[in-house]
Amino acid sequence: MSISPPASWRRPHKTLIIASTPRSGSNFFCRKLRSTGVLGNPTEYFRHWDTPDVTTAERCLLVAEKGRTDNGVVAFKLFPEHFERLQKDIRLSEWFPDPIWVHLERKDLLGQAISLARPCRMGFGAAARNP
Repeated sequence: MSISPPASWRRPHKTLIIASTPRSGSNFFCRKLRSTGVLGNPTEYFRHWDTPDVTTAERCLLVAEKGRTDNGVVAFKLFPEHFERLQKDIRLSEWFPDPIWVHLERKDLLGQAISLARPCRMGFGAAARNP
């Protein structure tokens, strides 16, 4: 069953969804977006493995609060593993209607694979927690 936003939900003026994969340069890109002060505060708000007891609806409320800049723009990163979990609980378009999707892709796939494998092999970093 899909969880709807609560009655108190403040719909974002605009939503930016950074669709990417780990080690693709999304942290750098999101820092640049945050630095504008008007394009939201994107990060990985849907990292369920860090805080498994937090519900998807609670994460959406967190995104709306922490991911929003003063002009009402909300931004967040969404990796494939986030999306799979989200679609089980909510209709993304109901919480964040008419988003602007930014597809971020790293052209150097070998470099990306090596960058992801190193922390996994050494047993630390986000990559080790969620390969």
